[in-house]
This record gives sequence, structure tokens and C-alpha cells, in this order.
Amino acid sequence: KATKFEEEAEVARLESLKKQEEQAKEWEEIGLANQIDISTKTGESGSGFSFNPLTALYVQIQVFLELAVKIFRFTRNVLVWEEAYLAFWLTSASIVLSFVCMFIPWGEVIEWTMRFVVWTFLGPWMKLVDIFWHSHVKHWWKGFQKYQEEQQKQILDAAKMESRILKEDVEKIKAMKVAVFGTYICRVPVYKVERYRDVPLPASEAHEYPAAKLKKEISTEKSVRVHGQRLRGEMIPTVEDPVIECATSATKSSIDETSPSSPVDEEKKHVNETDPLLT
Repeated sequence: KATKFEEEAEVARLESLKKQEEQAKEWEEIGLANQIDISTKTGESGSGFSFNPLTALYVQIQVFLELAVKIFRFTRNVLVWEEAYLAFWLTSASIVLSFVCMFIPWGEVIEWTMRFVVWTFLGPWMKLVDIFWHSHVKHWWKGFQKYQEEQQKQILDAAKMESRILKEDVEKIKAMKVAVFGTYICRVPVYKVERYRDVPLPASEAHEYPAAKLKKEISTEKSVRVHGQRLRGEMIPTVEDPVIECATSATKSSIDETSPSSPVDEEKKHVNETDPLLT
């Protein structure tokens, strides 16, 4: 027959599991809201209706296969040093860890750590800890649990609000991008997950460009830098500086001398010439 203490412990355990399941579900919803993809959906998965009864199963299989293919391609690119930066850091970390594992006796460290844990927390003196806990710390522990629940509720509410705001911002950005740039939106991959490697052909070659000719060209030409499709702003997102003209030469002063000055520059120059204290 279960004692009163065991019944209370079982009730507390069930309540804790129920709260953990509710919090996990809410955090999962928040995580899904933060992973909104604004790229254009095509095919049957985006139509919402299909006469094929196996469409739902096929879509799940295709999504799983897509993820698996991306993982295998990413791993391959790291192994063959297509992802050079990540491969370099992984190799460096492996070399450092190999030296650490070589000079540290991990067997003895793990053995004495386990001995310390067993001797400290599994001895007969733990009975004294139980008596002290239930006689003096029980009320404090209940108050601490209540305070912890309130803190978790505040954190969860703040995360919900942030997730809702993020979802609204993403929907607004998508609508603005469709209105400004067009109907279709494609997500550019951050890592290399393409099927084929971009390897130069054996017939490819490169020639040295004359330095004098290059210096002459870059000292007289201007380039136009066109930014991407990044939008800035909270209420009304706009394109950030769509076109900027900039000199391509390191000797920009030669271009500034030949280019006409603006009225503001002329006024500043006039003030500096008339009042030496401002120079």
C-alpha cells in the first residue's frame, strides 16, 4: 500500500508532467512561428486540395528526402573542402582536441569523478539530508517553485508576444516584396547544397592584365553598385539606397578634382576661405 508521501509525490509528478507538456507545446508553436518561410510555394502542396489520396503521404516523404539530400550534400561539401571556412575550423578544433585527449588521462578522470559522485550522493548520510529537507526546506521549496512558475509564465508570455510581432513583420515584408519586386520569392541558400560541384574546365585559363592599362581605366571610370532586395523600416519598409555611384580607383582625389562640385561644397569652401578659424 502506498504511503501518504508516495501519493503526494505521484500527484506532484503528474502535475509537473502536465505542465511540461503544455509548455513544450507552446514553445513548439512559438518555434514554428519564428521559422516562417516567405518563399513562394509551388506544386500540389501549396494548392490546398488534390484528388490524389496519397498526396499527404508523398509530401511528407518528399520533405524528408529533401532534408536528407541537403544534409548529405552539405556533409560532402565539408569533407571535400567546398565549404572551406567550416572545414578549416572543424579541422583545427579536431587537432586541438586530439592533443587534449592525448595528454589528459581521461580514464582516471572519469573513474575518480564517478567515485566522488557515488561517495557523495549515495551514502547512508543521505537519510539526514532527507530529514533536514522535509523538516526545514519544504516550505521554502514550495515558495521557490511558485516563483519559478511565475518567472516561466512571464518568459513564455514575452516569447509569445515577440513571436506574434515577428509573424506580422514577416507577413508585411512578404507583401511589400511581392508589391515591389514581383510575385515569386526564392530563398537563397546560405550553405552550398547544389548537386554538382562548380569545378573549372581544363581549358580554362587566365592572363595577366597590364598594370598601366588597369590603372588608367580605374582612375577615370565609375562603377554603379546596385543593392539587393533588403527592405528597411518598421511601418513602411523601403529599399535601402537602390543605386550608389562610387569610384573604383584608390586615387579618388583625382576624380574629385575633375568632377563638378555641389553648391554645398562651394559654400563650405567659401566659408573656409573667408574665416580661417573654421579651417
